[in-house]
Order: sequence, then structure tokens, then C-alpha cells
Amino acid sequence: MSTQGITPNARGAELLQGAADVIVEVGLDGRIIFVSDAVEPILARKPEFFLGRSFLEVIVAEDRTHALSQFQKVVATGAEPIVHFRVPRADGLRIEFESTVRIFPSEDGGQRIVCVARNVTQQSAERAIARERDNHYRIIVESGSRPAAIVSPKGDIIFSNQKFKTIFGRGIALEDISKRMNEADRHALETIWFDTNRVDHHGSGAMDFQYSLDDGEKAWFDTTWEAFESEGGQRHFAVHFNDVSQRKKVEHAFRSIAQGITIEDHESLHRNVEIVAQALAFDLLLLGRLDPDEPTTLHVDVAWREGAFLDLDRFELDDLPDAAVARGEAVIFPSGVAQLIPSVADHVGRDVESYAGMPLRRADGTVIGLISGFGRQPIAAPELARSLLSAFATHAAAAIDRQRSEQEIRVIQDRFEVIAGQSHELLAEVDSEGRVTYVSEAVLPILGYRPEVFREFEIDSLTHPDDLRINRAFRAQLAAGEKETAFETRIRHADGKWRRMESRATTLNELDGAGRVLMVSRDVTERRRQEVHEDLLFRLSQLGKNLLFICEPDSMRLIFANERATRRLRETLGMEDPSQKPSQGGPTRDGDLGDRIFDELLSPAEGHRLRTEILPELTDARPWSGELELRDALDSSPLPTEAWLFLFRGEGESSQLFLGIWLRNSEAPHAAKMALRESELKLRQAQKMEAVGRLTGGIAHDFNNLLTAIIGYSDLVLDEIPDDHIARRDAEEILRAAERAGSLTRQLLAFSRRQVRQPTSVDLNLLVANIDRMMRRLIGENIELVTVQDGELRPIMADPGQIEQVIVNLVVNARDAMPKGGRLEIETANDHSDLERRTDSGILPAGDYVLLCVSDNGTGMNEEVRAQIFEPFFTTKATHQGTGLGLASVYEIVRQGEGQINVETSPNAGTRFTIYFPATQERAQIAGSAEDTGSAGGSETVLIVEDSPPVRRLAQRTLENSGYEVLVAESATAALRHCARHEGPIDLLLCDVVLPKTAGPEIARRARELRPGIRVLFMSGFTDETLTQHGLGSSGIELLEKPFTRAAVLDRIRVLLDAAPDVEEADVERAD
Repeated sequence: MSTQGITPNARGAELLQGAADVIVEVGLDGRIIFVSDAVEPILARKPEFFLGRSFLEVIVAEDRTHALSQFQKVVATGAEPIVHFRVPRADGLRIEFESTVRIFPSEDGGQRIVCVARNVTQQSAERAIARERDNHYRIIVESGSRPAAIVSPKGDIIFSNQKFKTIFGRGIALEDISKRMNEADRHALETIWFDTNRVDHHGSGAMDFQYSLDDGEKAWFDTTWEAFESEGGQRHFAVHFNDVSQRKKVEHAFRSIAQGITIEDHESLHRNVEIVAQALAFDLLLLGRLDPDEPTTLHVDVAWREGAFLDLDRFELDDLPDAAVARGEAVIFPSGVAQLIPSVADHVGRDVESYAGMPLRRADGTVIGLISGFGRQPIAAPELARSLLSAFATHAAAAIDRQRSEQEIRVIQDRFEVIAGQSHELLAEVDSEGRVTYVSEAVLPILGYRPEVFREFEIDSLTHPDDLRINRAFRAQLAAGEKETAFETRIRHADGKWRRMESRATTLNELDGAGRVLMVSRDVTERRRQEVHEDLLFRLSQLGKNLLFICEPDSMRLIFANERATRRLRETLGMEDPSQKPSQGGPTRDGDLGDRIFDELLSPAEGHRLRTEILPELTDARPWSGELELRDALDSSPLPTEAWLFLFRGEGESSQLFLGIWLRNSEAPHAAKMALRESELKLRQAQKMEAVGRLTGGIAHDFNNLLTAIIGYSDLVLDEIPDDHIARRDAEEILRAAERAGSLTRQLLAFSRRQVRQPTSVDLNLLVANIDRMMRRLIGENIELVTVQDGELRPIMADPGQIEQVIVNLVVNARDAMPKGGRLEIETANDHSDLERRTDSGILPAGDYVLLCVSDNGTGMNEEVRAQIFEPFFTTKATHQGTGLGLASVYEIVRQGEGQINVETSPNAGTRFTIYFPATQERAQIAGSAEDTGSAGGSETVLIVEDSPPVRRLAQRTLENSGYEVLVAESATAALRHCARHEGPIDLLLCDVVLPKTAGPEIARRARELRPGIRVLFMSGFTDETLTQHGLGSSGIELLEKPFTRAAVLDRIRVLLDAAPDVEEADVERAD
């Protein structure tokens, strides 16, 4: 190009070659003189390919004529048009360009044409798609089955589909539609439309209205509209109409049926039959009863056909679908019934298209009749027709059954009179006002009244004043729907004394609807008096804090023990843990004590003294008092206790002799000993956990560094060994052992609350899906894994890695409970409670929660095992098969996240763990997968700062193998020297947190001063507490926990390098 063209000097040429658009220079003869380098990535051809070729030869044949005319126009007039043309790419794909064309003088005094062409292929395709989509939308709306229109704010119809025009007409406005509405609907439409047009309104509305059609019929429409802005910036409304006339008729029918049906009220019955027929568009509707002696004949109560009632007594059901209905089936043929059942055409009509029938059932399920309808039109909504007919059948059956019951009630009353006369219990009937309307002959021997005298009273007038509240209560219970209730009141005898009556009251509403109550009563005065005496004696045995035993003198077999004595007996025999809260069991009687003897509470020597020295001296008239040495429930040591022994005889003909043993309560020293033991246990447990935590935290860094090297070099070895190599299995075992060691370390850290937590908003569904493949490998092929997820699950605030640890531990626990295979289910769901709830791990406050449920159908657990599953180091697995930390770490992770755990299990019935995580309002972050994602490499520069040589060499080799340029440093001084002296960019700093002299966070701060915009990824095997001491919190930073795999470090580095710079980094880059 000449100096008079578009490239006046070398600097200009360099700028042209760096432009994103393609620069093309064409001579007046049409041949290409120059093409910029931007053409190669677009057309996959080098610039040299185009040089010397005719411009028209390069573009597609269809665009040549237009392009030639535009070039001629440029030469002739000097115009600068914008020209569109397409050029085939090397693979044949056509690329569309938008080009400005100008003419420039050349260095030889001639002229040259310069094109600046931009690739607009994608924009052109998008415009074509948009046009196609608009055409599709218009076709869909135009052919829709429901009326639709575009309406201006003034109510003018801008566009309407064919269905709208058919119903409402052409060339109309909303005002014309409103003229055919009733006054109330018209006023409502004007008000709602006015509000919708306000500037501050959201622009949507809805209403139902009734509309008069051209033929005079009334139609109901459910109408909705939504505002939108047209391409011209004008506000319009999309209005949709839904014909709900049939629904309105059905609703009217439901309301009419709900008001009740009475067989005797012919007008009401006929009106409901007609309403149902019209609602379902039936031409014939029959309602009738069935006679067991004539199963194929319907005795018609009402027959309606085409707007008139028929005088029809019988209707034969043979060969019609009604026969199936008579057998108790609900039958619906929405269409084609005459073709499917030819006898319908013969008996009802050849133009019958649809049928629906419903049996009438009594409360016990017996079919007593049916309702059936035939129509010339198909049934549009079969399920709605089924519901309406079912409701009508239910009310009609109740009416028919009620009529039949009234006919039977007289027979029942006659039988009742006979039964009542033979009963020794008092039977009385009381009306809703409390008046006695009937009383049996038993009233005379029980209460001293003759029946005709007793019927003159109201029941309340004979009841003790203090018991009137009981009468009110039983009436309220029956009025609330209870069929029967039992109670006890005092009733005045004819002699003026009070008799205690035990009564059962039953409502008689089902028989005649009169609100009467049948009372069956018996005199329990003497029985209650005896029970009071026995209760008083029993309560005396429970008074105070002392122990009372009753036993047989010869065998010392226990036959009674009061509550405190029972508890002491259970503790001593090991049936109850004395260090736990006492059970709530009451006193123990003969049948509950089995063959226990009193001697079991004593030491052998003291038992011998009791039998040889004390009992021989004991008589009815001479009790014994002194001290007995009881076995302590905790350690079986002697516990001197004050005692009193006495003999007494029982009532009755046998006058059996019993031995009573009274012991002064020794619970005070006993309780002190238990409290001391419990405190010691808690202290030892706390010390053990503190020791575990300190030990784990102390070795975590060095141990995790070693594991990082073992895991990393195992990965590298496995990459180099073929699948059939003899050493491959050994290397895989080394890798698995290291991974198990890393898992054990994480569980110890989680349990002792020293694990590094990085909480973020987590989608539990996505996290479960991401580790699905890993879980299937864990459980094996003989276990079915099923996930049930709530599609609208709320996010939770948690550390994703810790939640994965929770799920994996629960899945492994379930797998081990199903050694022969089974079903494992993982379920997520939302949960809300307005009240506190108790769980196995503590109190769950009211609020919103997300549930994670892991259940299996395995061996389950008994109560003894269930009570210990969250204790550290407790395991039911064989030696070397379990650490006892899996569920303990689950427990601690959930508690750190302010959640709770509940466990449901029983032997041989499986186990279900339910975890409650507090829901959060923060938007969930995308959860990373626990699987190896392929770990893409890169070509950026990474500075590694690590003081452990094995880890440093491993990280360097891993990154270099993946294409990265790597700088390594073992200290802060070496790292900052690289930052200051390295000539190229340093894209990322991979830095250990704890280093000699200078910690990782300080190195990162100084590195950012030297290298603004550098990404930082910390790595550490230390605990959360240690990281905090070195100035690094657990949130807001990028941290890679040791031990890590090769895939993990490559994935994290790639994600960081590909992420958009944060605000601070972007500002620094713009400042440069």
C-alpha cells in the first residue's frame, strides 16, 4: 500500500493489522491488493489466499450483483454505502459481513477502494430467528381455541384472533362488549380497567363477567389481561377470555345440591334433577331405586328429558350401561357410547353420544338406586361430571335411606320396649331440653320412682348441683358429633339420698333427627365406696419418701412394692441405670414382680441374718425395728438403712399372713454418689475430647502434608503404569489408604470442631446430584439408591465439603446395615413449624428448615445401640472396619451449622436419619462436584510458595505437566524476589498459610502490592483455629485444604484464573 492509501507508515500498518474488523483494499480493476490479518480467524484462510483474486470471485454468487452495483456507485459518486455480502469459509460455512466502502487516492495517482468489514453472522441469524418466532406466535394465537385480543389503553381492539371475532364480532371495542354485560359487571370492568391504566399500577387485571350472546343465551367468561410495551414504545394490553359457562352451571348445581334433597319434597327433587341435567348438558336424566328382587329394573322417582319431566315408573336396565351402575360401578362414556353399546341406540336414541351413571349407596355401601344421564354431545369434563353426579348421588341416597329408616323406626321402637323391660340397667330417653321422655321399669328398684313419675322430671333437676357441669359436658360432646360418651353423676333417690350412677349416652339423631339421647345407667354407689377405701389405703403406702415392700414370710417372694421401693429394686437388679433420670413407673404389684425375693436387695450375709435371727423372733403382736444393710445400686457396697418389719393378716376366709417391710429412704447419700459419678464421667469425657482435639490439631499440618505427597505421587505413578501392570494394584491400595487416612483426619477435626469451615449458600439438591456417582461406587450394585428431591428446595448456609462428608458418612452407615443388599433413599424437602420440636440431638426452634433424610431397610438398631450412636469411638462394626467417628462427626457438623438430627429405627425394620438445616434467604451458589471433572490445564504462570519439599515438588510437577509455567519458592523472601524480578506476568499465587517467619496472608498482601491483580489460592493442612491465629478467617478467601488430589488443585486453579476479577483487581487493572 502507498503512503497515500490507508497505511501511511509502519505504525499505521501495525494498527490496521491489530484491528478486529477485516480491512480489504481493492483496485479499480476489482482485484484484492491487501487483506488484514483479522481475516484468518474468521474465514480460516491466510491473507495471502485472497491477494490477486477478484473481489466478486471471493463472495457468494447470489451477492455479487448487489456488491458490484455498490462498488460502481462508490467509484462514480464517491458515496460511502454500507454493503452486506457473504463469503464462504474454508469449511464451506457462509460468513455474513457488514462493510463500509470508501474510495482513496493511491500513490501512483490512481484510486483504490477500501472496505472495513465486520462479521455479523450471529446478529443476522438472531434477527431471522426473531422474525420466525414472531410468525409462530401469531399463528399460535390466531388459531387458539380461546378468544384473545390486543387492546389499547382506551379500549380499542388492535388485534384479535378468530375465536374472539366469532364470539364478540369484528371491528368492536371493549365498550361494545360491556354493553352486553349486566350492570354490575359493566361497572366492575370500568373500575378495574381504570385502575389498570394508572401509571403507578402494575398493569394486570382479571374478572369474571356474564355476557349475552347473539342468540340470547348467557355465557360466563373468566378474563385476564397483562400490560406490555410494543416495539414502538406504546403501552398495550394482552387480553385472554376463557368461557367458563359450563363451570358456572356446575357450581350452581353443587350449591343447589348442598341445600339438601328430600324425597317427599317433589318440587325440590325435580328442580335439582333439572339443574344437574342442564349443568352436564344431558338430554335424558333418570333417578330411581333398585329392588333386590328385581335387579334389572329401575323404579323411577324422576325422569327428565329435553326440558320436560316424564311420567315413567319403570326403566329396564338390561344391555345398557345402567346395569353396571346397578352393580355398584361408576360408569362414564364421554363419547361414542352408541357405537360401543349398540343397545343404547335401540333403547334411548341413535343420536346419543355420551353417558354417565352413578350408584346411590347407603352408609354401609349397599347400592339402593342410581342416577344416569344420556346426552347428544360429548362430555367435555368427565371428572367434573363424575364429581357432580357423585355429590347428587350421595344426597339422594341419604334422602332415600332416611325415608326407609323412618319406616323401620317403629319396628325398632317396639323391639326396644321389649329389651328395656328385661334389662337390669336403667334405660332412659332424654330430649334436647333435658326432659325424660322414656324410662324403663328398672327405675323403680334402682332409684325408687315409678316410671310415670320419673318422666315428669328434667334430668338436671335430679342431678347433684356439683355434677350439673358433667351433664352440660356430655351434651356438648354429643352435639359436636361424638356418637357415644361415658360419664358418672350423682342422682337423687326417691328417699332423698344420692346414688352414684355410671352412664353411657348415645345420640339418636341418626334415627329420627329429633336430637334425643339414650342413656343406659347402672348404680355403682357401693362399688365406688369400696374403691375409695382401697385407694385411701394405697395412697397411705405412697406417702413420704420411704420404701414399702410386702412379701410372703416363708419364701420372701415380693407381692407389692410402692413407687420408691420399685425404683430401688430395679436399680439394684440392674434393670434401670441409677445415673439416669428415674423412670416414671408407679408401684409394682404381684404380677409385675415375677419371682423376685426381698433377699436380692441384701448382701448374702445380711440375708442370712434376716432369715435366721430376725424373722424367727417376729410375731403378729411384736414387730422388729433396727438396721439392714442394703446393696448400693452403684457399686454393691453395704448401705446401712433403718428398717421396720411387721406381720399382718389379709381379709377373707383364708386370712393369709403377710410380711411388711418398711425402709427409711436412703436416696440422699445415694443421689450424692450418683451425682459425683455422673460429674466424673462428664469430666473424663470432656478431657478425652479436648485431648483428641489437641492431638488432631497438633498433627494435622504435618500429617496432611505427608498425605498430600502420598496421594499426589500415587496419582502420578498411576498415570505412568498401564492398567495390566503388576504394580498398579499396589499403587491403588496406597492411594486408597491415604484417602482413608485423610477422611479419618477430617472426621477427627470435625468432631473436635477444629476443621476449617467455609460456609456458603448451598443448594442441597445440586450437591446430592453432584456426588451421586461417588455414592453409587461406595454402596455397590446390590443396593438400590433412590433420590427424592423437592423441586423448590430452599438453600442452606453450610460448608459444602462438610455436607458431603455428612451425606457420605450416612450412606456408608446405611450400606453397612444392608450386607445382603436393599434400598437406600436420600430425600430433600422444605419444612416449617410454628412451634418448638424435640429431636434426638436437642430442641428445634420454630422456623423454616431444609430436611435431608437418609433411610435404609437394613438391620436397624435396638434402643441400647440407638442411645450411643453419636458417641465418639462407639461402633458396632468388627475390628478394623469402623472408627466410631462417622456419626459423631455428623453430629458435630450439624450442631456447628445450628441444625438438629432425629433418628427413627427398630430392629430388622431399617433406619431413617432426618437432619434439619436452617433455611437461608441467600441465593445458592453452584455446588462443585465431588467427582474428577477432567482438570483442564493452562499456560499461565503460577508462583508456588511451600516450605515442605515433597509438597512443593509435587505441586510444581503437577502444574508443569498440565502446561503451566511454574515458579517455586520455599520462603517469603524467595516468593517476593520472584514477584519483583520475573519479567513476565504472574497470574496466580499458590501459597501455604503457615510458613517460617512470614505467614501466607502477609506474603499475599505484599505480592498484590508488587503484582496488582494477581489471584491468590491458599493451601493448608492446619485447623480453623490455627488459620485464624495467622490472620486468615474461614470465609471470604480461597482455600485448598490438604490433603488434596491433583484434580482438586488443577480444578481450583482453573476456576480462579477463569473467574472475572473482583472489584479491587479490576480497578487496579484500569489504573494501569
